[in-house]
Order: sequence, then C-alpha cells, then structure tokens
Amino acid sequence: MKKKLFKCAPTDLRGYTPSPGKRCEVTYSVSYEYNGGTIIGDEWYDGYEVPAPLLAPGYTLKGIGVGLQLNCHPPYATAILVKE
Repeated sequence: MKKKLFKCAPTDLRGYTPSPGKRCEVTYSVSYEYNGGTIIGDEWYDGYEVPAPLLAPGYTLKGIGVGLQLNCHPPYATAILVKE
C-alpha cells in the first residue's frame, strides 16, 4: 500500500545569519514517517514530507547531536547555521 504523506513547504532560514563570533541555532521542519500515523484535519497520514530548508547562499547546517522533536506537527530538528 502506498504511503500517504502530508506535504509541507520548506522552512525558510534565508533571513538568519550568525553574528560574528556567535553561533546561530535554528530549528526547521523535517520529513518523518510514523509507525502508526497521524491525523491532520479529518485525514489520516503516514507522516510528513518536507523539502530541505532554504538557506542563504554560502551557509550550511551543522548537526549538534540532538534528536528530533516528534511531538510537534510537523516534527523539527535543531542545528547550527554556519558559513561555508
């Protein structure tokens, strides 16, 4: 059976830039498939489909080793925005 995923827009992080000498911690929505599924409105979905976040040119995300926040809808991850 084909999975039914709720499609979300990407998180727009283009306005975020770290101050000199400081780190910029950001959160962004992520794709996730639940074992049991979730209800959005009156519809049943197996999870979320979220494109990669939009970043300003020359920036990338660096993981900080924390897990996803699965109790949020859609789930989100936390990372540090760094200049390439």
